[in-house]
Amino acid sequence: EFVAPQVKQLYGIDVSGEMLARASVRLGHLPNVELREGDGWTLPLPAESVSLVFSHIVLQHTPRRVTRSYFRDVLRVLQPGGHFVFQLPEAVPGAPPDPPEDDTFEMRFWREEDAHAALAGLGYEWVECRRFPVHSPLLDFNQLRLHVRKPSA
Repeated sequence: EFVAPQVKQLYGIDVSGEMLARASVRLGHLPNVELREGDGWTLPLPAESVSLVFSHIVLQHTPRRVTRSYFRDVLRVLQPGGHFVFQLPEAVPGAPPDPPEDDTFEMRFWREEDAHAALAGLGYEWVECRRFPVHSPLLDFNQLRLHVRKPSA
């Protein structure tokens, strides 16, 4: 509801029909908002159809192979020069190992270098990485806010 007035079209995508129903209650009155259910691996959008993909507190819960699939599909849906902004928790001493593949609740911690390599390997251009501290009873760590761009044609 804060972003929609600033953009031509806003797509809200989630794997949960329940969360989409809640979003519809809150955002259904906005004419430029379209909500879509996704599979978590790909984005239900046409190729080169959006200028920005923003993901918050999603990819930290997905297995690495799913996250890498998502990175590939974001590149597909971005227009040339389009931006991808998302966050991942930074691997720090004491961070737990990855949970089992079927666990989509516990977090997976990433080293900035590993995220950079995965994204660069797909052809993204690096824009920046910012760190935001998180203090919890179990572990202090940083959320990495990563910003990459699809190269212009």
